[in-house]
Amino acid sequence: MKRKAEMKTEINLDHNVTFSDLERLLKKIKSPLSASEAVGYLRGIVAAKHIVMPSRYIPIFIGRNKSGGFNCLEEANEFASAIFSLQNRFAHELVNKKFTFFRKEEYDESFDGFMQRVKDMQAETRGFIRGLDLGDSDPADLDKDGILVFNKFSEMTAFIDMVIRSKKNLQRDKSEDDSIKIHKDMVQMMDIMFEMIIELSISFSRKRLRSDSNKGSSQIPDNVFFPGKNRR
Repeated sequence: MKRKAEMKTEINLDHNVTFSDLERLLKKIKSPLSASEAVGYLRGIVAAKHIVMPSRYIPIFIGRNKSGGFNCLEEANEFASAIFSLQNRFAHELVNKKFTFFRKEEYDESFDGFMQRVKDMQAETRGFIRGLDLGDSDPADLDKDGILVFNKFSEMTAFIDMVIRSKKNLQRDKSEDDSIKIHKDMVQMMDIMFEMIIELSISFSRKRLRSDSNKGSSQIPDNVFFPGKNRR
């Protein structure tokens, strides 16, 4: 009698994920999150005060859509490899204080492209705050400089919300020169928001590092995820 082959779960934590890959995987499972919001969630999770286990955030990424989810084990592994690789990437960036953009590669040079850029920025900031919330982070944990950045960050997110609500007014009677200037301003704003997310990540993570030093921490950051047994 032949033995039934064992089903193996292979998750690659060194998967080189692009933004387009993430978009494709989220759409494939009909996730309620956009790629930008998922990126924000992961950046918030790795900076959070307390470790956030996959069992808490993966269901958020998958959603409750009965027509969504995974069709097979390979599909689930591909998704897990991408998400955990990104989480590790963002965690190591935070530890090493060397950050890179992870966003949509190109936007149309049109009003619709401009609005999509704004919506993606809104989604990333919303995901970032929710990721921090999952780890019980509190603005009260921030130092003086962190609080100043957080207040500015809140003002910028309110401005982004206003821009989206004012879509019709922005679109009306805009010349080509106006549109070009708006695009340039929005690119600069996205860069500023990214810098704020990084500054807040560092500031929030200091609280965790201080807490870890009191109880004796390892060299591996808490929010780097290794499935199964923790490796060193």
